[in-house]
This record gives sequence, C-alpha cells and structure tokens, in this order.
Amino acid sequence: MGRFLSVPGGQLPTMRKDPSELIRQLRLGRGDDLGKLLNIVWDYAREKDLIVLSATIDTGDVVSLTADKLTMEEVVDAAAACGAKVIYLRAPVAETGPVAAELPCGTNEDEALRAAVRRLSGWVSELELGFAHGGVVHVWSKTAPWFDAWDELTAASSDVAVRNRDELDLDVDGDGMTDEQVQHWSTVLAEDPAFRRACLPAEREACANGLPELVKALRASAPWQRGGIVNHAITKVREGAETHAASLKQRLDEFAADLLNDPEFHAIAAATARKRFATDWMTDRAEGFRLPRWFIDDLVGRARQAAKTSARVPLKAPTGNAVAGTLPFD
Repeated sequence: MGRFLSVPGGQLPTMRKDPSELIRQLRLGRGDDLGKLLNIVWDYAREKDLIVLSATIDTGDVVSLTADKLTMEEVVDAAAACGAKVIYLRAPVAETGPVAAELPCGTNEDEALRAAVRRLSGWVSELELGFAHGGVVHVWSKTAPWFDAWDELTAASSDVAVRNRDELDLDVDGDGMTDEQVQHWSTVLAEDPAFRRACLPAEREACANGLPELVKALRASAPWQRGGIVNHAITKVREGAETHAASLKQRLDEFAADLLNDPEFHAIAAATARKRFATDWMTDRAEGFRLPRWFIDDLVGRARQAAKTSARVPLKAPTGNAVAGTLPFD
C-alpha cells in the first residue's frame, strides 16, 4: 500500500551511524507491528462506516496529531465524529532487496547488517492516517522503531557512483520491469483465486510460483521486484475484499440466515472457530475474497442474535440431546 521504499542500484551514500548502531536499531521491534496496526485500521474504519483510501497525504493546511497522545482508534473516532466520510491512509512498505544488494560484504558485521535489513522485508515502515474537516487535513502518523536506521540506509543520493554492477548483474538493460509491468503482474496475481484465499506469506509465494508466465517474467527482472509484485497484489486483494464487503453489507441478514442453517456451523462451539468457518464460507460467495474482519464479526454476530431469538431449528445441546434452542454462543 502506498509507495514502496527502495534505492536505485549502486553504492549507498556514506552512512552517518556506525554499522553496529544501525544493526541495533534495525533489530528493534519484534515483528511488523505497523503492519498489524494497518489491518486493524482497515477493520476499525469500516466499522465506523468510513471509506479508506490509499493516498499520499501532502497539503499546506495540516494539523498534526501526535501518536504519543492519541491512539489510532481515537483518530478514527474523531474522523467519524467530525462527519468525515473518507479517511486517507499511507503505509509505505520496506522493500529490502535493493538495499541488501548494495551493502558491503565480507565481514561478520557486514552479514549481520544484511540480515538485519532482510528481516524487514515487506514490513510497514510508516503509517499515516488523515481526514479533512473544515478545509484542514488532520494527520496522525507513527513510524516503526527501526525507521530511523532504515531511512538512513535508503537515503541514496543521485550523484553516488555505481559500484559492483558486474558482480551483482544489475545492468540497466536487464534489471527490471517498468512500473506498468509490475502493476500488470500484480493484477494477474491478485486475480488468482488461490492468492485471494492465501493468508500466509508462504502460501502467497506458492501462488506466485504457480503462474508460469509470471515466473518467466520474473527471471528477466530485478530480484527485488518479486516482492514488489506480491505486495502490490496483496494491496489489490485487500482493497477488492473491502469493495466486495461494502457491496454485500446490505445482504448481511440474508447471509446470516443461510449460515445459521449450515450443519457444519451448528457443530462449532468455539467463537474463533466459528469466525474461521464463516470467513471460508463467505469466501465462496465473494468471488474468492477473504472478507475483512468487520464484515465477518457482523455476520457471526447477526447469526448469533438470530439463533438466540429463534427456536424453530433443533440444535444439539452439549450433552448430545436434540433440543429446540440456540447455538452455543457465549
């Protein structure tokens, strides 16, 4: 989502920080914390009936909202309270291939720095939310704990001499796809039903490997562009899922009634297992998209309410006896 961070091929500029300090900073954080927060933003904003648009937030009249003082939820609440219909989102992703390719090699410290960089692949480096009110854009931003070190590594200047071209085989004539080609292949990947259903990175990689034409195109591209295609495809799938969820929202009661009549759903007692089943169940009814959490929560909640208010369907009690009652919702 948003723009991907990368540097042009060639030598990185002289680093201000000592490599050991860069390694320490790059290792901050246990995982893609902003990526997780990004998913929460999408769900929470939709719960508030806000349309989420990917955008570059750049305007002269800005009110900066401090992440130290306000949570993401409070910002979304404020947007809804102000009557906003749209919330703008920017979440650049760390594409580590170009940076790792330009790092020095040969020492243990060099390898440690390279490993620290590669760890960040696909992680969200910054998260910005914005909404307009009274002619002014209000912007909330948060950076990953490793952002400062990453920002230094990606700060390549235009006059830096190119190095290690031959060794890295990154000649200008054969090192990459155009932006249009990247978008084309990300669209092809996003339209793959298996990719739409995929949840784990390994599953998405398997989908990319399963498209022969894409594999062929990637052989002639720069190594890091594979990650860019996959990340763009993830964004397209997420936005497609949001669009489908919005279009199906008015049919939630209908889907809830059908879900309630599914025997497999009846047999599930655990709340998390019910939601997993509902997610897969709706995927077959939404052109293969895994619908966002807000939709699934609403769907299961309506099924729960219907089960509590209806006694016409015989359900199994925990003892195994057939009774007229409700599903075992807590």
